[in-house]
Amino acid sequence: MRSEQITTRMISGKLAEYRHQPIPSRPEGFHQAAVLVPVTELGGEPVLILTRRSMKVKTHQGQVAFPGGMQDPGDSGPEAAALRELEEETGIQPGSVRIIGRLSDRLTISDFCVTPFVGYIKTLPEGLFSVENEEIARIFYVPLNWLASPVNVRIENWEHQKFIHKMHFWKYDREVIWGMTGDVIRELIESVAGNRFQDVPVSESSREAFLASLNR
Repeated sequence: MRSEQITTRMISGKLAEYRHQPIPSRPEGFHQAAVLVPVTELGGEPVLILTRRSMKVKTHQGQVAFPGGMQDPGDSGPEAAALRELEEETGIQPGSVRIIGRLSDRLTISDFCVTPFVGYIKTLPEGLFSVENEEIARIFYVPLNWLASPVNVRIENWEHQKFIHKMHFWKYDREVIWGMTGDVIRELIESVAGNRFQDVPVSESSREAFLASLNR
């Protein structure tokens, strides 16, 4: 049976009632950060806007990510930080974004507590997909229904600090989507359309071998 297609209206409706998991007390040494998960429509289909980080940034160089970063003292909270970072990295104005949901907080291996916000952008600025700056090497988009198809995802068990983590991977338009970004996408899809990946086989892999392969 073919899965129901995800629509922008479905995303907005499901996220309005979704109960995210916050981290009430940030661990010592971790910094508050936030990302904006930008949703828009191209050709009548919902897509996610993603970036590839430049090799000049301090952490996660060359990796696919959502726009975002550390909360500054002048930010009123994580949502304001996500919108500020979105503008700084992509040029998308905060006033053009309608926040439609929040996903669960995450602790990263780079000592950040990250809060993801989902924002709908009706009109994209001209030239968005040619933006390149100190932080961003590339901006691109991926259809959400393509991401939600089980045939396009690979799931692996990775061990980190004696814990086993399920890692979700997609390859699209010459880019590898994985890590925290992949986990945010996985939660977004599950919150909107259920667990479409429950029957995807989980494989074992070497984290070190995978990271080395990205540099070839």
